Amino acid sequence: MTRLPQHVLLTTTLTLTLGLAGSASAALLADGFATGTGDYSLGLLAGQTGTPESGSYEAAWSGGTGTSFGDPGVVTTGLSYTDASNYALNVSGGSVTLERTSNSTTIDKLGSVNPAGNPGTNAGGVVYFSGLLSLGDSNFATLGLKIGTKQRVGVGVNSSGNAEIRQGGAGSTAGSVVATSIGTFDVSGTVFIVGRIQDNGLGSGKDRVSVYINPLLTSEGLNTEAAVADFGTNAWFPNSGENLDELFFLANLVGQQTGTGFDEFRVGSTWADVTPNTLIPEPASLALMGLGGLLMLGRSRRA
Repeated sequence: MTRLPQHVLLTTTLTLTLGLAGSASAALLADGFATGTGDYSLGLLAGQTGTPESGSYEAAWSGGTGTSFGDPGVVTTGLSYTDASNYALNVSGGSVTLERTSNSTTIDKLGSVNPAGNPGTNAGGVVYFSGLLSLGDSNFATLGLKIGTKQRVGVGVNSSGNAEIRQGGAGSTAGSVVATSIGTFDVSGTVFIVGRIQDNGLGSGKDRVSVYINPLLTSEGLNTEAAVADFGTNAWFPNSGENLDELFFLANLVGQQTGTGFDEFRVGSTWADVTPNTLIPEPASLALMGLGGLLMLGRSRRA
């Protein structure tokens, strides 16, 4: 795949304010970008309010326009993920795509809605967030949070298959990489990402951010972080009642090729909040279930 020079790269961001609902033990927000009545209309995301699973947002998505960039679009095809133990992430269908319509210039793209609510934490002072992405021809893609006056904190992957934790960024810029993985991950298909923010992480005196890439869904303890970063002087964690200002997704698009897809954004206070899953039976198990049904049918006919 041919990479274009740096000056023709596009950094584009969508930021989303969350309407929070429920108690601290329940998922605070879940948005699958489903299409249809009460959800999102097909086409441009800008100008749509939508109805995420946790309730409507306070305002519609906003976004600028550009001659070489198409507005983020809602499509019917959603992203999906099944882990190595055959547990599938629960999804609702529909997703958002970012893509360029021309290679002629670099344009920053931003979309957002009004802030609302505090993210909340569990007894351990932890916030979790997650999402699906399909990297396409992007150099990197990130999803994350911004709380009050703090800088953005994002987790994602790059085109080399490395996990990334990013901090900072203004407007539609991505910020700087503060941690990356040593190993690599397959980014040719859909990637599932979980971010974890720990207040005063592990007694370090700093706020700790961890990222999990394509984890086993049923338990955090089954996984090892792909990357970890300790945040000190920026004091990112949501203390003093600061509101959740945005949930964002961002892609550094290379050119007029395969766009980047995003789906299934969740924010919660537990691992289970952001990794709802269903076991997918193996084919052999399905066959046994079918055989059992036939045997019971045969017995009932003979009775």
